[in-house]
Amino acid sequence: RNGHFVRCDYYPYYVTASYKEPSVKRFVLTSLSLTTLAANPETFIEMKGAVVTEDTWSPDAKELAWTPGPWGPEHGAFVYVASKVEQEQAVWKYHEENKSKRPDLVVNSVLPSMNLGKSLDVVNQGHRSTSGFILPFLEGQRMPPHFSHPQYFIDVQDDAILHVAAAILPDVKSERIFGFAESFCWDDVLKILRKQHPGKNIHENFASEPFPVIIKPVDRAEALLKRLGQPGWTSLEDSLRMNTEDLKAEISA
Repeated sequence: RNGHFVRCDYYPYYVTASYKEPSVKRFVLTSLSLTTLAANPETFIEMKGAVVTEDTWSPDAKELAWTPGPWGPEHGAFVYVASKVEQEQAVWKYHEENKSKRPDLVVNSVLPSMNLGKSLDVVNQGHRSTSGFILPFLEGQRMPPHFSHPQYFIDVQDDAILHVAAAILPDVKSERIFGFAESFCWDDVLKILRKQHPGKNIHENFASEPFPVIIKPVDRAEALLKRLGQPGWTSLEDSLRMNTEDLKAEISA
């Protein structure tokens, strides 16, 4: 630990442990969509028309994470994204340097965007992560300004299926699988919520900027979903419906 930052040197230990166990044939890392995007929202919006590929990494997350304080509320996101960049890069570096020792061991990573959708266990889990962003909208709130830029999302069940694909499909090897289902701005979310919950006092529109970057590898990820029995990506509208159907008690309060 160095100040407020936690070193990420330990992350390759997961893959090194896999290398040491002959029975382990697949290693799947859950990474993050933001490892491929600019972490600074202003820089991100200015990258209009930029193309993200399998070889793309965030151009600024590490630098922003190590910027001296004082910090605003957005700094925690910079640190988180930087840690995920360091994590994934360390895993790929180790694998590249050692794969000749274990040619039978396959390494893949899944890069999920914002997860929405149904909670696995409403009683014990609830909506603890990004699916928890939705209830405040139904209470008339809005997203904080530092998190109002356009996003991609993925339904949590599609996310899980991509992890299965990374773990079992024989031709999926040394891949970064891009879990980018559908881009949206927050006004899109508000429009859907107004339609699905007509009696609620939804906040007025506040963010209509379109997603500026082209994500090239999304077709590959959707093809993997289809190979495992899905018709394609779950839509934002369907995912939001599932996200809120187990919140009826809170919504009606």
